[in-house]
Amino acid sequence: MRPADSGPEFFERGNELVAAGDYPAAADCYRRALEIDPALAGASFNLGTLLDTLAGPGAAAPHYAQAVRLRPQWWEARARLGHALARLGRMGEAADELKQAVALNPDDPGLQNNLALALNALGQGEEAYARFREALRLAPDYPEAHNNLAILLERYGHGSEAIASCRSALALRPDYPEAHLNLGNVLKAQGRHQEALEHYREAVRLKPDFLEARQALLFALCYPAGISQQQIFREHRDFARTLPEATREHANCPDPERRLNIGYLSPDFRAHAVARFIEPVLRHHDPDLFRVTCYGNLDAPDQVTVHLAGLAGRYVSIAGLTDQEALETIKGDGIDILVELSGHSAGNRLPLMALKPAPVQVSWLGYPETTGLDAIDYRISDAVCDPPGTTEPFHSEELIRLPGLFTCFAPPVEAPPVGELPARSRGVVTFGSFNNPAKLTPETVALWAGVLRQVPGSRLFLKGYSFADPQCRSRFVELFANHGVEADRLELVANTPGYREHLALYAGVDIALDSFPYHGTTTTCEALWMGVPVVTLAGSAHRSRVGATLLGSVGLGHLVAEVPEQFVAVAARLAGDLDELARLRSLLRSIMAAAPLTDGPRFTRHLEAAYREAWRTWSARKGQGAEIPARQPAEPTGAEAWVARGTELLTAGDLDGALSGYLAALGEDPGCGPALGGVEATLARQTAEDLAAACRHDAARLGFEMATSAAGRIGDATLEKTATALLARGLITPAELVCRYLEDRGYRSALVSRTLGEVALAIGEPRCAAKQLREAVRLGGGGYDRILLVKAEQAALMPGDPPKERYLLVKAWGYGFWSDVNHVLGQCLCAEITSRTPVVHWGDNSLFGDDPGGNAFENFFEPVGGVTLEELAGRCRSFYPPKWRADNLALSRLDQATGPWSRCSTLHALTRREDLVVSDFHYAVHDLVPWIPPEHPLYGLSTDAVYRHLVTRYLKVRPEILQRVEAFARELLAGHRHLALHVRGGDKGGEDANLALVNSLYPREIERYLDRHPEARLFLSTDDRSILSEYRERYGERLVTTAATRTGNGQGVHYQTQASRRLLGEEVLMDALLAARCDAFVGNGLSNVSVAVAQLKQWPAESCRLLGARLDRLRNFTLYRS
Repeated sequence: MRPADSGPEFFERGNELVAAGDYPAAADCYRRALEIDPALAGASFNLGTLLDTLAGPGAAAPHYAQAVRLRPQWWEARARLGHALARLGRMGEAADELKQAVALNPDDPGLQNNLALALNALGQGEEAYARFREALRLAPDYPEAHNNLAILLERYGHGSEAIASCRSALALRPDYPEAHLNLGNVLKAQGRHQEALEHYREAVRLKPDFLEARQALLFALCYPAGISQQQIFREHRDFARTLPEATREHANCPDPERRLNIGYLSPDFRAHAVARFIEPVLRHHDPDLFRVTCYGNLDAPDQVTVHLAGLAGRYVSIAGLTDQEALETIKGDGIDILVELSGHSAGNRLPLMALKPAPVQVSWLGYPETTGLDAIDYRISDAVCDPPGTTEPFHSEELIRLPGLFTCFAPPVEAPPVGELPARSRGVVTFGSFNNPAKLTPETVALWAGVLRQVPGSRLFLKGYSFADPQCRSRFVELFANHGVEADRLELVANTPGYREHLALYAGVDIALDSFPYHGTTTTCEALWMGVPVVTLAGSAHRSRVGATLLGSVGLGHLVAEVPEQFVAVAARLAGDLDELARLRSLLRSIMAAAPLTDGPRFTRHLEAAYREAWRTWSARKGQGAEIPARQPAEPTGAEAWVARGTELLTAGDLDGALSGYLAALGEDPGCGPALGGVEATLARQTAEDLAAACRHDAARLGFEMATSAAGRIGDATLEKTATALLARGLITPAELVCRYLEDRGYRSALVSRTLGEVALAIGEPRCAAKQLREAVRLGGGGYDRILLVKAEQAALMPGDPPKERYLLVKAWGYGFWSDVNHVLGQCLCAEITSRTPVVHWGDNSLFGDDPGGNAFENFFEPVGGVTLEELAGRCRSFYPPKWRADNLALSRLDQATGPWSRCSTLHALTRREDLVVSDFHYAVHDLVPWIPPEHPLYGLSTDAVYRHLVTRYLKVRPEILQRVEAFARELLAGHRHLALHVRGGDKGGEDANLALVNSLYPREIERYLDRHPEARLFLSTDDRSILSEYRERYGERLVTTAATRTGNGQGVHYQTQASRRLLGEEVLMDALLAARCDAFVGNGLSNVSVAVAQLKQWPAESCRLLGARLDRLRNFTLYRS
């Protein structure tokens, strides 16, 4: 054979090799021809054809596309390209190419057929139908077109025509396995299960390696009653033995606590029921603990696909990839846990799962039985669907029973409002079911007919796509007639134009009836959301117990029957109580919104915990016999590198960059302590910068020239991200305070409002949540915000607890006098918000009591609450936090700063139901003001106004102290205008880096005041002897002071040994009360004493000045544990 040396010669040599059957050598010749002459369209086409055979459509498509570019009128090249694109899941592009091929060659029935298939996949049913008909007009004896037309007809509910098309295909080709498969599908959709099983088995007999038919057979076994679990399990195991076994090892790092790569594999990332249950999980996965990838095996992605892909963060299409190609893709992504969501339902990739692309594999959600595969390690369920000890023998997987439910439902945003009970206006009860007619077995018909006979005049409303077929409707009417139910009591309707219209049909249903043995899942959730209670009959297998777990989750366990007679009785009893039906209808949506069934964050945490435990098990097994190498010191990588970068930027003063670095480190390793410490340090640095900036502002106002800070401020977007990261970790209070800080800055966004809404939902405040979520929607929030808003609004409709005497015990904070008083005011506000009686008791940790067994608060103020500790212990039976009991209420500093239930945030007390809430940890009034409910008289007031209310109501100074204050004022303050000053020294220098600057501003403030009021005198309150001496020397007889105790060193007065700590408290209190009697006041904004003076009365405008930032307005981001 003469060597080839030109493009055409290599092309011809390739054709010769194809004829000889040497495809790889032929492909090499075509490539060589194209290297020499890239314009050889025939070589591109032939190479594509060979690669289609050797490597699949992904390898072939570019060469077909090149042939089309070179010869646009070549219909066969366009046809091949369209076919390849269809198999790659690029169905829209495929349809475009096939349309052009048909335009070039309209008389080819194969082209018409292929175009129809693409159009059908895209949901363009009418155009697809026309193309199939044209194919059959061109070739009436075309069995593939008859068979494919049947698929289209069945999809749109025209079952009888679909059956006829399948029979036409079989008449032309009796040994046509695909036609038997599709005929089985149509018969199953009409509830004709035994006939369907016969055709599935015939398809498998004709084509033993026909995986689609084998799996359709397995799925069909789930529908009828009378098939034992032993048979179902055996047939699933028989199928699994036909698949190749996994032989590959996994090189995944067996660190049990690292961030995990989770993969979800499904053909249903689209407008499909599965999407409603995977959506909450994708939305709420903790990105710091799990990196999520969705692997989609679908031909025609839609808007739901785009939405879910956005939630996951990473979406990979494996449509058109061979199992080997998909295996390499998933292994290359380093997936640790691969979760398949379809079982043996249509479009699954179980043969791929059999190759074990991930070390841990899980089956969940889309299939009610075992997969039968040894390569799948776990199946996710719950203790109701699979009661422990009952279904394990029928699973090849190990069962993971999640706490509560095995699933979580995303309520539809497009749902119409719940309507009135239709029985009220119609005079008859309407039962209904929107379950797939495939689930309407003879047992189901008999069960429902029994209900209709028991409830005279009642009607049954059925909806399902198969009811578009008149013969299917007639068959079900006949089935009910055989049980004594007249046709005029039945209404059977087909699909609606859209999902909202589908849900709107529930307005005509009073009670939903579940199918048996294959329960509804999505339909049950939809019925409940539309206010329609569901009655179900529980069986022994997962598929017949789903209704029980769903109903139990919303408090309707009494609607679960164990035997058919009970099912009839439960439905009849409910139908006979219209008041109860109306009550349920009005409450079900709100109940469901507050129930675990729709609690996405809670469910996802449970699911993540299961994943983590499964991974720990694999890691432990991986490590057996082979020690996991210890980490060696190395240059920082991953989280370490980000921490190092954050620390470097923090040192340089780049606060935004530093915080971003620490957040990135937490994304790599959620358990990275240095990263979380870095977040705290950076937020603390921002607070320090804010304090310094406030001082510089006052200095500039008073005429001082001040240098600006070199530190950069944290950006709003970074703080937003910080808040969401904190919330994802369960750090609810820090997350809320970061959001409030952003609002203090004047920053508003949908994300900030959503985060505040999620905080409110997390602590059980749905009304506050609804307010924030409405704002999120107004600011442009998306569908998730609207779903959360619906949940919050529905939860807010839930009736509250009946009135009951509850208490809030306020213990000593244990620091300065006015710091403790401020703690009391915050807790008294909490008591007002929660309708509790506040009781204040400062025990032996108070720095201002001489009697360890007494109540130091009552040394200074009248009792609050009028109840003693002993009386509280006798009246209360439940306590929060649970570290408190009736016998330890007198203890001080019980795990206050460390240990269980330490550093407790008051947010969590807002919705507690215990008899007694105990507060021993400070929470500011300012931070509680946003939680005041609208019906409270304080709602809408400023923080200052709320403080004045609390001071007036709860701080009733003891008469003897007021008498001494009055006497001092009468003797030393009367007859003169006074400017009160509170100047901190002592221990404050160690707390406040700006103290020297603040103290240097007082003389300028005093000068300005004396310029306006030359005759004024100065009343000085200070804890520092040197400051007193300085002011006496400067202002002489103009200065008025009390004889209060003062320090001569850096230790605070209240920490020093005193003859009487009660007397010390009286001195601090009297100084503040006297300052409040003056005409004007200048104080230190970071001092509790100064803040108290500012709060004790409503000062005239411009007469009260606190220098620097105000302590009662700061947000303490890192004080609280949760």
